[in-house]
Amino acid sequence: MRSGAFRYKVPSVNLVHWYFNAPLKVVAKPWLKFLVVAGFRLSAILASFLKSL
Repeated sequence: MRSGAFRYKVPSVNLVHWYFNAPLKVVAKPWLKFLVVAGFRLSAILASFLKSL
């Protein structure tokens, strides 16, 4: 009985884990790209601003 319940619980836990992780990965990738691009642009703006000073 216990082993059967254990077998039944493991896939559901994995499904929940995947269900929460998959959207996070999908959402995180564009945000990471955006942050990297924004970081490069900010550093470029700061560099040009410091040069103008």
